[in-house]
Amino acid sequence: MLQSLPEGTQAELIYVYDVLLPEDFTPRNQDGEVGEHRIARIEEGRFTVDASIATLDCLLRRRWIDADVCEGIAALYERPAV
Repeated sequence: MLQSLPEGTQAELIYVYDVLLPEDFTPRNQDGEVGEHRIARIEEGRFTVDASIATLDCLLRRRWIDADVCEGIAALYERPAV
C-alpha cells in the first residue's frame, strides 16, 4: 500500500491470509474490537484503507462478490507510478 498522508508517505506491504474454520464455528467478540462485519461500511469509508483492501481481496478471491461491482478495483493491483 502506498499513499500520501499529511504526516508523509505511508508505504506498507500487507499480507492477507485466509483462515479456514469448521462449518460450525461461531466467532465470539472477546476484546470489543469487532462487533460485526458489514460490507457497506467499506463503501461508506468507515474502514481503513488497508482493511478495505484486505476485505475486498478476500471477497473477490472467494467469488463472494464480482469484480464488476467494484469500480476501480483493478487499480489496486497496478504498480504505482514513480
